[in-house]
This record gives sequence, C-alpha cells and structure tokens, in this order.
Amino acid sequence: MRTEIFYFSGTGNTLALTKKLGAKLGNTKISSIAELYGQPIKIETQIIGIAFPAYAFGLPRIVQGLVKRLEIPENVYIFALCNSGGVPGNPFRQLERLLKVKKRKLAAEFSLVMPSNYLPFGGPGTLEEQQEQFAFSESKIEEAALMIQQQKYGKLQKRSRIPCFLSNVVHKLFLSRTGKAAKKFRVNERCNSCGICVRVCPSSNIRLDENSRPEWSECCEQCMACIQWCPQKAIQIRRVPERYPRYHHPEVLVSEMFLRDDSSTKRD
Repeated sequence: MRTEIFYFSGTGNTLALTKKLGAKLGNTKISSIAELYGQPIKIETQIIGIAFPAYAFGLPRIVQGLVKRLEIPENVYIFALCNSGGVPGNPFRQLERLLKVKKRKLAAEFSLVMPSNYLPFGGPGTLEEQQEQFAFSESKIEEAALMIQQQKYGKLQKRSRIPCFLSNVVHKLFLSRTGKAAKKFRVNERCNSCGICVRVCPSSNIRLDENSRPEWSECCEQCMACIQWCPQKAIQIRRVPERYPRYHHPEVLVSEMFLRDDSSTKRD
C-alpha cells in the first residue's frame, strides 16, 4: 500500500529515521513539514505517518500546525514516529487530541531515543553512546515497518510515566518562550556569511542583515538547526559554553536540510 510520511527535522535525526522506515516500507513518499508550511494538505494514500522530535515533552509547534491542516479521509491508517534525547513525555496524547477533532484515531506509535541536539542541556553524548542509539533505533525501525505493513494497532515502546498535567505545563511554558529564546543566538567573528543558517531554518526565522550577518526574529522552533549546521561554529547561545559539542545526524547531508535557495530573504 502507498504510504506518505510527514516529517519535521532540525538536525537530521527524524529525517534519518524517516528515510530508513520509508525504505523498509517501500512505495513511500517522504514530505517535509517545513516545506509544506501553511498549506492545506489532502491525504491521497492509505497509510500516513507523522514523524517528529519531542520538544519539552510535547509536539513541536510546526507539527501541531500540520496536523490541523491535514484533510484525512476515513479508514486511513495513521501512525506516529517520535524521537527524543531521553524521556519523550506525552506528545502522542497531544497528537491524539488533535486527531480526535477530525474524528480520526492514531493507530500506532513508535518512540525512539536518539542523540540530543539541544545544546542548553549539554550535548549528544559520547560517540559510543550515539552508535548504540543508532543501532538500537535501526532494529526498532524494522519492527515498526512490520507493524505498519500489517496495519496493526499498538505501541512499540511504553508511554512515558511523566504525568500528563506535568508534561503539558512544561510544554506550554516551552512554547511560550521559544520565540523570545531566539534572541539568545549570536554570531562571533568566525561567521563567513555563508547563509546556511537561513537555508536550514524551518520557520524562516533568520535573515541576513545589511552586513550579511544572520539575525533572528521571534518565530523560532528551538530546533537548533542553525547552530548545529553552522560549518564555522560561529553561532553561539548566550550562557551556553562554546565547548559543548555540535551534533547533526552523520548520515544526513546539510543539502538535504535546505528549505530555500535564496539565503537573503525571509518568508512571512
């Protein structure tokens, strides 16, 4: 059966998992949520997946926006693939509530642990730890593919034990601060005005100023794409030590993350 997976990825973890899952499933279209920004989306496949990282125990804002715009026919099998740097929280419950408004149900959910890209919390762990996470996720992707092909209902991993009310409070607080948090980004003298940060930003929140230096607005997703993909390591976050290691998935190229050709303009 034909499948379409909608994914959101800042530093490549979700994209890498989505590509692997799509290859296992076969006959699968992979669609970037960021590239579909603001567009109504009519589903034309029998199976759809929504793949995303967990942000502060919940769904990224851009993923919520996508689900609200989906036009889903009856009898479509819906699954979700979430990755996190540790404890995912309750993003699946949030997704279920959004789907319930459309009178649709989440059939299956898959949660995986991947290297963390959130610099304020320290970094992705050692290379050995990363390799263990990659290997474990590959085995789980095979299990997920089998469940999806058979259109089974269920969960690949147990849900988080964090109470819903607590994860909801943390998540709401996180979303309320994401825009202003972008003002903590800055660039140092290593910036060479390459514009990669502009091209990988999923919310078009970065533009180059009159001196060809990046500046941030207040539509940030806190995906860390700009700082993690900067080839000069010129982007820093206020109060976060420069020594913290940068990370992006080793099997994903920066060109796969580009969302626009013009590195000097900003989408409204």
